[in-house]
Amino acid sequence: MFKFIYVFPLSIYLFTSANIINIHNKANTYTKELRFGLNKNKAYKRYETEPFTQFKIRTITYSKKELWSNLGLMVYISNVPRSKYKFKISTFDSSGNYLENSNYMTHGEKSYYDFEFKFGDKTKKASGLVTYVFEISDVYNTYVVGKFELLSSTAILDYEHPSFAARTQITCEPNLGYSEAFGDYIEIVNFKEIYEIPTFLRFTLNDLKIKIRYELAQETGHWGQTFILFPVPSGFYEMSEKIQSLYDVINEEIKKGIYWKDNNGETFTFYNDNDFYVQYGTNHHSLKYQESYEPTNDFCIPREFYFELKECYFGIKLVDFGWSGLNARINFKVRFTEYVPNPMYDVVGEIGEGEIDDDIEDDELENIEL
Repeated sequence: MFKFIYVFPLSIYLFTSANIINIHNKANTYTKELRFGLNKNKAYKRYETEPFTQFKIRTITYSKKELWSNLGLMVYISNVPRSKYKFKISTFDSSGNYLENSNYMTHGEKSYYDFEFKFGDKTKKASGLVTYVFEISDVYNTYVVGKFELLSSTAILDYEHPSFAARTQITCEPNLGYSEAFGDYIEIVNFKEIYEIPTFLRFTLNDLKIKIRYELAQETGHWGQTFILFPVPSGFYEMSEKIQSLYDVINEEIKKGIYWKDNNGETFTFYNDNDFYVQYGTNHHSLKYQESYEPTNDFCIPREFYFELKECYFGIKLVDFGWSGLNARINFKVRFTEYVPNPMYDVVGEIGEGEIDDDIEDDELENIEL
């Protein structure tokens, strides 16, 4: 019925091993820092393992953005013994299935080498977690000197999954025996399972007080944008063009960004400050003033869509947010608990006595409660 965009994180493992590679190895320990700042938030992880001492491997860095930009992962090594070595990085999907690998062979001609490992579409287009395993082989052994995992910085947040850690960059130190993952952390505050709204197909985003708490890997002036997302009624494309046109104005409305309120460097609240024009009773929209239309900051759904949308999901879209460039969709469920089928009433019958053209005296008037 509704189409959602799913958003996911990154983590890293580093260890030494013999011939058999187990990409699900969980033996490595890590510490987690919770303080704000570079490396000091809930997205940050540090992994520790035995150092690789056969020769020197320079610090390895890589990011999801570099992968998206078709840039390779660079490896620089020195003090290599004059022997034949094979260097390989393989990638696996979230189920552990092999995707692809890049191979380089040395021939003992020099002690210094640099490699750029490039990744193809199978790695770039894999959904969810992708594991990278860096191996070095000589004639006797195969060593796994680096293993790390990258996930997309795109997420879906809802009542059951209100938080997300986007680990989008790694630093790997094979000779020192540790690696680190960096990224941003966001969490929805005041998230309800259902927001019950006792107003016919009309709600004020500001009253919901949906709030984000965030911890960034490092401070950045690149904060992104936010938009409200309306659900599309079921069977919409089978409706008449006249009915569909009522939704066209909503599509124009939701292109206007919503804002952040009370931003204190740790949290902000979503709110709307855009004026729309809505016809009372019908909830028909206009982007400019019309007679019988009132200005409002409320989001309204035309009454023609009541039965399809009296209980539905709205969304807030967070675009290119923070250091990691997060793209998140926040889904919240709304239930409208009141429906007035027609705000206009006809009074049938006579009030007082006399003909229709007679003047009605004050003492002939009656109070009628509807």
